[in-house]
Amino acid sequence: MQVKQSKCNICDGEEFIDGPGGRLSGTGLQPKCKKCGSLERHRAIRDFFIQLKKVSQLETYSCLQISSDLSIEPSWFDYHELSVYGSKNSIDIQNIERPDNSYDIAICNHVLEHVQDDVKALREILRILKPNGLLELSVPSPYYQKTTNDWGYPDNNQHGHYRVYGKDIENKFQQNINYPYLSCTIIDPVTEEKDILYAYSKSLQVLEKIKTMRDRNLYLTEIFVPNGYTEPKQEDNDIRYANLAERVVTPTNIPGWYLKTHVDFFNFMITYLPQQCTVLECGVFFGRSTIDVAKRLQLAGKKFHIFAVDSFFWGGWIKRENFLSEELRHEFDRVVSECGKDMLEIFRHYLLKYNFENVITPVKSLIVDYAEKVEDNSIDLCYIDSSHEYQKTINEINALLPKIKVGGWLCGDDYDKEAVKNAVLETIPQAKAWDNGRIWYLQIQE
Repeated sequence: MQVKQSKCNICDGEEFIDGPGGRLSGTGLQPKCKKCGSLERHRAIRDFFIQLKKVSQLETYSCLQISSDLSIEPSWFDYHELSVYGSKNSIDIQNIERPDNSYDIAICNHVLEHVQDDVKALREILRILKPNGLLELSVPSPYYQKTTNDWGYPDNNQHGHYRVYGKDIENKFQQNINYPYLSCTIIDPVTEEKDILYAYSKSLQVLEKIKTMRDRNLYLTEIFVPNGYTEPKQEDNDIRYANLAERVVTPTNIPGWYLKTHVDFFNFMITYLPQQCTVLECGVFFGRSTIDVAKRLQLAGKKFHIFAVDSFFWGGWIKRENFLSEELRHEFDRVVSECGKDMLEIFRHYLLKYNFENVITPVKSLIVDYAEKVEDNSIDLCYIDSSHEYQKTINEINALLPKIKVGGWLCGDDYDKEAVKNAVLETIPQAKAWDNGRIWYLQIQE
């Protein structure tokens, strides 16, 4: 008798076929969704996240996902970074080039068995989690055998695995990882096949929240708490490695317009930039924002170079009255007296003053003209703060888009201006608004 299977919870597919190598599930049913290709583990993990979304605000989370996975939808998260082995954004999880306390959630499914030092990798993933962050982790079938068989090299006959995990996996991690975790028995809603995943966090409170999840396809063990564990202090919960607002004195004596929302935004960006990065700022005026960003990159320990592109044309609108504070007006008078009405000379004056002449290169050019000279896929962060006109903004976005690396960022100012907002929505409607809508930003995906 043919047993009617439930719909796939990933694509709503209703037809299923044999799995890889013609196999059936442990329950005797065909495991592979004909429509999306999902298998038992994908749907079981998807079911876990369906429940997690009910108790957590995933839409506000920054996410690092190690390896592609049908279980996960990038759109669930405010920020989603995907590492794929061998791609341009391939992260060595034994040595993750990301700051401490960077992500709200990390996802690592069927990856640790491919890693030589799995304990080091797990420690690294937990290091880059925020104090109230969450790691969702799974490995292939750890309860099928009693002990882990680790042969110490990638065996091509075993899908490139270094090991096959056994029931002792939890003992291994308990002895080497000083953070609490929760073991979850998950069930594929299609085949009723069982699997295991682990929820790790630096915060016991996070795991207690997960314990409130209830579903027929989800069984949770008691939380394991290691000896000597202490809950992170509440004031530590918002730590961000590059949140340098209290550690960097913005060069407020440089005439310009640079608000707290800009400071917060660039702190956010610096967190996710690679250790060695190239930044392109389009529209720099006297260099107030440029030098502030350089200071923050420097303090964050990044190796960087900023190309500062501007026409450096002294327009009739540039007057001392445009600056709100008397301090900036005095500085405007002083620097103009010293350098004259030469914006490029003034910009270089401040580069020398703050010792950034070797890492910031001023470029006198129209943005679209300069973009023709820039190599494709070479920029990690591009920030547009230039004409603020509709058609010019469209032209600049189209010219700069190919220049951004996969995983890099294209951003801009004055999203609260109708002309800029309409231009962004027309060219890159998937862009997001930062804070109260002053800044727009987009991470470039493959």
